[in-house]
Amino acid sequence: MKTAAIILLSAGIIRAITNPLYGLVILWLALWLYPNTLLFGTLPANIRFDDLLLLALFIIAIIKKKHQFNWLSSSVFRLATCWWLVCVLGSISGLIYSNWGSTGDVVKFLIKALYIPMTVVILLAFVDNTNSLKLLLHSLLIAGALAALLGIGTVLFPDAFSDFLIPNNPSELSVLEDLDASTELERRATGAIGIVSTSILCPFTALLGITLFGKAFRKIISPLLSVLATIIAITGLVFTQSRGPLIGFLTASSLLIFVLNFRGSNLYKFAFIIVFIIVLSTDNSLKVLLMNRFIGSTGSTFDGGVKKREQIWHMFADKFDAALVINGVGFIPCQRIYGIDVHNTYIGSLIYGGIFGVVLLLFILYEFIRRSRQHLKSSSRLENEWSSFLICLCIFLLIIGMSIEAFQQIFCMQLVFVAFTISEILSNRATVVSINKSKINADV
Repeated sequence: MKTAAIILLSAGIIRAITNPLYGLVILWLALWLYPNTLLFGTLPANIRFDDLLLLALFIIAIIKKKHQFNWLSSSVFRLATCWWLVCVLGSISGLIYSNWGSTGDVVKFLIKALYIPMTVVILLAFVDNTNSLKLLLHSLLIAGALAALLGIGTVLFPDAFSDFLIPNNPSELSVLEDLDASTELERRATGAIGIVSTSILCPFTALLGITLFGKAFRKIISPLLSVLATIIAITGLVFTQSRGPLIGFLTASSLLIFVLNFRGSNLYKFAFIIVFIIVLSTDNSLKVLLMNRFIGSTGSTFDGGVKKREQIWHMFADKFDAALVINGVGFIPCQRIYGIDVHNTYIGSLIYGGIFGVVLLLFILYEFIRRSRQHLKSSSRLENEWSSFLICLCIFLLIIGMSIEAFQQIFCMQLVFVAFTISEILSNRATVVSINKSKINADV
């Protein structure tokens, strides 16, 4: 499997040079299904193949498209760059405070964080018409569904998927034949990106699949793919056993299905109600996992999770140095200084980024609201439906932000800025259509 992955990734990088749009399609597969056995020793300095692919696409975007679009004028790119700069300021502040401990880890984190504005540039450069938008959305659904399947596979058949498991986690390498008797750690889906990232990607994919089943998107996106990706992603989410994302998705998807996006379609409404009744009224493995996770007595109860996080937050309130309130301490230095993450996006915005982090969080939330309102006012049905996705994605992130650093986590923010960039692409597309119509009317 390792050799096959190397060959496929190498071929993908070479192919991306001649056809960047092809590279953009396989980028998500490379990022979300990267075999962790390739993390060490495959390339110098432990560089990943997906790192090379993203860098190659970014360079091609700058070189080939420099006269065709001005990415510096993009509000999404500017916001993504500001997010990265806040990470830089907080990290430098934390390094100084900790006497420059964990410098190497901080540099790696900041390089990874830089991929977010780079991703925005790549999308703006190559997704410039309906066909490329269609290809992007299809590739996001497929890659998200495959990542969910991989997460399920690492729970049910960890030996078969050991190449994808995060190293130094031997408890996940035993086959789980009895889900009910397995421990909490053993029954949580990790995939290739870890439990937290998988629990964020699955709801993102499911909400995207529901949105793309809307009347306008159904004309350019396969309805069957939307439904299948949604089902697989929800199943993957259940296997992560992540309480915050489960609650957040249930809330956001209910709003999306019953209020915002599906006034004219009853398929998802009917399926949602039926599945909900079946899961709660019958004896099944998924129900056992859910019930044990929320109200079980194995040390993973909801009450226990809340109490543990409250202790963490009180610790930060007592020990956080007021001198750090301007810049914060950064995500990585925080772990060295305090020995633990904040486990809260709102408190984390202050601890990691200081006042700048809090202001940035408010700007990101404002961007969700601004773009949603803009799309709702548009005459484009695609934009109207995309506004529903933005609203529900924001609600999901606000809910999970109570227990994890949603707006500070690199993987999560890359998905957020993918959503923002597609929003900008849809707006630009509608503007071009409007201009062309005006020209035609003027000529007539």
